[in-house]
Amino acid sequence: IRVVSTSTRQISAQVFNHDDLQRRNFLQQLAYALYISAIAIFMVWGVVNWLFGGERIIGMFGLMQALGLFYALGSLGYLRTFWPAHWPAHWLDLFTTLGSILAVSAALLFHAMLTREFDLPLWVRRLQNALLVLEPVKLLMVLLAQQTMLALHINMVQVLIAPVFFLFTVM
Repeated sequence: IRVVSTSTRQISAQVFNHDDLQRRNFLQQLAYALYISAIAIFMVWGVVNWLFGGERIIGMFGLMQALGLFYALGSLGYLRTFWPAHWPAHWLDLFTTLGSILAVSAALLFHAMLTREFDLPLWVRRLQNALLVLEPVKLLMVLLAQQTMLALHINMVQVLIAPVFFLFTVM
């Protein structure tokens, strides 16, 4: 039996025979490797270009990719490989949660920096700032261990609305 979580609230369960499970796991691991490799390549490109060119937007792109890589490693289960055995497992969950929030924060900041190169109306800049103000709030909610699920819910809503918002921003 294989259980796959697609979110914090939904689970999909499938039953496979041993050969099908091995084949599916191999294909899944290959897809994960390609995904992680692509993120790593973009991260290295961004960081190297920022180091030699000094453009802030390129540096933010590299940081966004680095945080995305960290979150991908955590959410796909690879971070556990590098995790010291004597460290508590709940720290791993906390670091993955923080990785999710920081990856979304970096992506929002990158896109805000990128679109501010254009002459945006004041109300659009204010909406961007409102999106960005939520970032430290989410971090505090998690670090104070009060409202982790609410912080992740806000994070998820931002992931859903931000692409549409930034698309309309450039239009």
